[in-house]
Amino acid sequence: LPQGVLYRGAREAEIRQAFIEDNLLDAVIVLPEKLLINTNIPLAVLIFNKGKEDNDVLFIDASQDFEAGKITNTLLPEHTSKIIQTYKKRECVDKYATLATLANIQDNNYNCNIPRYVDSSEEEKPVELGQLNSERKNLLKELAEVGTTIAQYIGKLESIG
Repeated sequence: LPQGVLYRGAREAEIRQAFIEDNLLDAVIVLPEKLLINTNIPLAVLIFNKGKEDNDVLFIDASQDFEAGKITNTLLPEHTSKIIQTYKKRECVDKYATLATLANIQDNNYNCNIPRYVDSSEEEKPVELGQLNSERKNLLKELAEVGTTIAQYIGKLESIG
């Protein structure tokens, strides 16, 4: 399905709430974009299970696991294996999977958008201000040199014309 079904309101929100409260939703897996021809959006797979023993929902963010292609991206066997193993184990995997409780999902108003449950953001590297300032000074010096060169060319062109 398109990922919008995970977070849109109105009737879709009511449907999500119903199958979560009825303890049918077992897992939400987000796949990479461009897996299907003429479909550039990332896809979501919802797994339903009538015989669940707990009321937790597993959220898997597999959106970064693919082999890039010109027209479509491809899930390689190691990608599908990782998804399947994570689903079978139903364990949290840092930046990849989270087992959310019903209370957690209720706190999020039944919004099942993956970033609410799986933090896949990368930590920003600290900025070295001294190095940045040095680079800035070098760029300003280079800009001044280019400006001087351009002014010389303009002077030559004016003397010809």
